[in-house]
Amino acid sequence: MSEPTLEERLGGLNLQGEEDLDFLGEYEELVKDVHWLALFRVHTTKPFSHAALFSAMRNAWSAAKEVTFKVLKSNLFLVQLHCLGDWSHVMEGSPRLFRGAAVVMEEYDGFSNVDSYKLDSILIWARIQGVPEGLMKKRELAEKVANKVGQLISVVVNEGKINPTPYLRARVWLYLDKPLSGSNHTKGENDVFSSV
Repeated sequence: MSEPTLEERLGGLNLQGEEDLDFLGEYEELVKDVHWLALFRVHTTKPFSHAALFSAMRNAWSAAKEVTFKVLKSNLFLVQLHCLGDWSHVMEGSPRLFRGAAVVMEEYDGFSNVDSYKLDSILIWARIQGVPEGLMKKRELAEKVANKVGQLISVVVNEGKINPTPYLRARVWLYLDKPLSGSNHTKGENDVFSSV
């Protein structure tokens, strides 16, 4: 079932007389002003300081413009960036860690029910070790290997040529509630979050 539109949500309000929804005609203006929002949480059960989290995120992001945070629940937060460059840096630069735990983020439209967001996966660049050279030369084969790590977004392949790195690089959604695949994996957050 799809989420109701803003017009449908506002139309469901029981307002009378002067409380009438004159601003329904300004729907497009309302939507245009709500942008560069994201929901996030820290993938941990340990207690932590919200102020320390916000400070760490500001430092990690090094945003050019202001960053606004809002606490929605004990471990659910809303953030708004105030320029496209900062937005791109934050959303494409994930994953982030806070005290060894993943910070899970997802773009937010500003109107949907925040409880409908699972926030259970992170977008990572994965280094897949031990892949035979033949599997790294063909896109279809490399994609099959990368799909074993997580939900595939893209894979880096030199079609028909040898891979200049000793590993296969893939951009995948990694589900935090599922164990990592692979016999060579040793438990440790640096394996997953190493930069490529």
